[in-house]
Amino acid sequence: MKEKWLRIKNSRTFHNLLPIITFIVLAMAFAIGTGGRIINKASINTIVNQAMLLGIISTGAVFVFASGNVNIAMGGTTVVSAIVACLAYNATESIAVMFLTSVAVGIGIMGVACMASVIFKVGFMISTMIFMTILASVQVWMLNIRTVSIPFAVSSGLSKANVPILIWIAFFLFCTVIFQNTKIGRSIRMVGENPINALQTGISVKKHVIIAHLLAGLGAGLGGLIILMRSSSVTESTGAGANMDVMLAIVLGGMPVTGGYKSKIYAGLIGALIISILNTGCLLMGVDAMFIQAVKGVFFIILIFMANKRSSTLLVREIL
Repeated sequence: MKEKWLRIKNSRTFHNLLPIITFIVLAMAFAIGTGGRIINKASINTIVNQAMLLGIISTGAVFVFASGNVNIAMGGTTVVSAIVACLAYNATESIAVMFLTSVAVGIGIMGVACMASVIFKVGFMISTMIFMTILASVQVWMLNIRTVSIPFAVSSGLSKANVPILIWIAFFLFCTVIFQNTKIGRSIRMVGENPINALQTGISVKKHVIIAHLLAGLGAGLGGLIILMRSSSVTESTGAGANMDVMLAIVLGGMPVTGGYKSKIYAGLIGALIISILNTGCLLMGVDAMFIQAVKGVFFIILIFMANKRSSTLLVREIL
């Protein structure tokens, strides 16, 4: 029985279907548990809006995780991008400037975090942990216990024109092409699979890890725009828990924690849907918000156990 389970657990079909099965089971469970309230129009809109924001950030982060690294500063990068973009719009009243500023800040922060790790030879997880703390402090300092916002007419106009959806679709298609059909995507996955082999085949590990972080920064910058278009403002509570949600979304979406060739560009999207339906379902069932993170943690542990196989030897990753 144990051997049969291990064969199923380690099969490609199981890995591919597990996130979809998880989503379906959760949807059915919450449909029953909430008396059908989770499938009404308001709840579906909430789930879609949450998944759109988290999906954009997580899709960009897939490149970093595919390279075999971990980034836990995506949420902070997104919020700071939104704040600076908001201030840029208020100074210029230009939507174009707001868009360019958010993207530039997202890419810039991820680029600096990556270069700091490469230059000082510090693990990427440690580097982004430091940046996560710095960005949280910057968020509080920039807001200074107040709210920054753009005019509601601007955010609602962009939302009614379906700009957030168009941004998400365009970004997902862009990432899919880069990830699946270009040398950059293949090289990033090879770096994640085995950085030593990648180096020996002529692939610049540093270069592709930096590219992965810049693409993640692009996702964070676009996520900042989604925040502004969805709520028109940024407060101290904006993005709370987003850093962990990005990691959870990628793993719940079927992404191996070690990266490499089994990485999937759609993991961020599926994982975002799972987390969004989990958040909405728990709230509708009256679960206290402070316990929802614990529920996510349980799912994280279960999925890690079910979807990942530990190698008999551990690869020591170094910044080459």
